Amino acid sequence: MAMHHCIDNYVPGYLKLGEVWDILSLICPKRLLLTSGAEDPIFPMEGVLETAQKVREVYDRLGFSDRFKLNIHNGGHEVSVTDVLDFLM
Repeated sequence: MAMHHCIDNYVPGYLKLGEVWDILSLICPKRLLLTSGAEDPIFPMEGVLETAQKVREVYDRLGFSDRFKLNIHNGGHEVSVTDVLDFLM
């Protein structure tokens, strides 16, 4: 709770279950797109890249490398609809 943020981004006890990458990795082998804006002030790029690398390692180890994608788009704390739709297609 280091900053004011939307209440939908807070789940009580979440970090007792593990780090974000631990929890994201549980979706494997389903397809996963991680997307972030290059200028996002809430989720710094260093943390996004670290998390993505750890999730990618899980997908790689389990033989599902083709089902994980990291998308860094121009912009801030927003979703690139075009990139998400491309992934879904």
